[in-house]
Amino acid sequence: MSKLAYCNEGCNNQFYLEQFKSEQLPGNIEKVFFNCPHCDHEYICYYTDLETRKLQEQMQKLHKRFANPNENENKNKLIKQEAKLKKKIKAGMDKTKKRVEG
Repeated sequence: MSKLAYCNEGCNNQFYLEQFKSEQLPGNIEKVFFNCPHCDHEYICYYTDLETRKLQEQMQKLHKRFANPNENENKNKLIKQEAKLKKKIKAGMDKTKKRVEG
């Protein structure tokens, strides 16, 4: 599913964002980004390190538990776990961005 995007830091054209790209950087860091198809301006979405990617895997497993009808009695517990994981993932991404971009 594509999303409409606007190149507000480059050519000011609209385009449909079809997919994100990723690039491996030194130190086992992954950069996730997309480029404007008109002017090739790069928009960085986020950076992850190995620890953050492990947290993202935990989040995926947690989301599968949300879909499981047998987990209905644990929904509040799962929601709290999700909130904690979101904070940890954001903190990890922020830390990695600061390390990469300074």
